Amino acid sequence: MAVDVEWEEVGPAQQRHYRRVSQQWAESEGGVIHELLHLMSSTTFVRMLADCTDLQLTNYSRLELQQWRPGDYTLLPASREAYGSARLEAVLYAGASRPLCGGHTSYVAPEDEPDCPDALVTVPPQNNALSLVYCDAGAAAFTKYYARLAARPHDCFYILACTYTERAEC
Repeated sequence: MAVDVEWEEVGPAQQRHYRRVSQQWAESEGGVIHELLHLMSSTTFVRMLADCTDLQLTNYSRLELQQWRPGDYTLLPASREAYGSARLEAVLYAGASRPLCGGHTSYVAPEDEPDCPDALVTVPPQNNALSLVYCDAGAAAFTKYYARLAARPHDCFYILACTYTERAEC
């Protein structure tokens, strides 16, 4: 990734800690990052995902390029209101060229207790691999703590996370 990328910290600390490309920078700069974000949010890509999954996808509701460094994490939210409808999540890992201690994304069922979730699916950091996960309403996701002690200095990897919504049935 380019050295001049404008990253912003994501919080609050009691819920998550990682960095993401600032939306203003992504919209104003050209280059590979801009093109990748444009591709993932394009109507053509949404149509291709709909064809591959047989889902009636309408558009994307979240698109974020994240930078993960040792010590970064997200926690399972106390409230599942943000996950009120079914969705398709696309997760693309980049820069994860060696096995990592942590950094995988886990999905848990709506009925799981927040303090004791059993993962339905866990997506490990696999370099240059796009994973598609269909989530029922209420299913939540979190990214496991990326351990500081197991990482080399200045290690980082990237996650391109995008959430697509389904067309409401009449």
